Amino acid sequence: MITRDHEITTEYPGYSRLRQHGVRRFVLGPDDIAESAAVLTQVFCAQEPLTRTLSIGPAEFGPVGRMLCEVAAEAGLGIIARDRGGNVVGFRISEPWPSTKGSEPPERLAPIHALLGELEAEFDRLHAADNRAVHFLMMGCVPGLEGMGLASTMVRDTLWLAERRGYARVFAEATHDGSARVLERHGFEPMAEIVYDSYEHAGRRPFVHMPARACKLLVRSLGADPSQGEGRVIPAAREAGPARIRGG
Repeated sequence: MITRDHEITTEYPGYSRLRQHGVRRFVLGPDDIAESAAVLTQVFCAQEPLTRTLSIGPAEFGPVGRMLCEVAAEAGLGIIARDRGGNVVGFRISEPWPSTKGSEPPERLAPIHALLGELEAEFDRLHAADNRAVHFLMMGCVPGLEGMGLASTMVRDTLWLAERRGYARVFAEATHDGSARVLERHGFEPMAEIVYDSYEHAGRRPFVHMPARACKLLVRSLGADPSQGEGRVIPAAREAGPARIRGG
């Protein structure tokens, strides 16, 4: 349920710890963009393995983070979490697919853009008949809220929003094992992967020091009520095991 001030009041199993810490979730709106983008940039540069591997800082990533928040807010597909003081402490940013972002990334972000672009192209190939979907972009929280179920809660919120807006499918690129595990617990299936240490971009292998083995494309078809446990999953059609786009 969404209230007039855009708060999401649905509580899932295991939500009690977040409630005890005063955490509340809201649909990202225009007035939330500046603060949400600042938190997203801080968290993403500090915690995301891709940006850490390439030593991407807030000055470089900040404009991209703001643009993604603007896209999510316009589509009504962003979720933010606020603490008792009203500060943004978590986010789940998504966009409608096919993407409307359009602009090219800064040069130092080009390897990340190219890597994720290959998995996005694979999603389009697998769903050539109808590639309309919700694309999970980014998820994270400030230090101190890890392990309280906020990631799972915001995934469920976004699945509910996606189905409420008439989408039949969602997909994501999981850049590390933790995010892949969260998504798989909610019915996402691995469809393809790119192995980091053998991935080449512009004659270089920029991700040989990644802590994870591969970046994975995961897909879930909707048709369940995400507020009811894990829901009834409609498996995406695929061959056994994820396809390997690059690497060995």
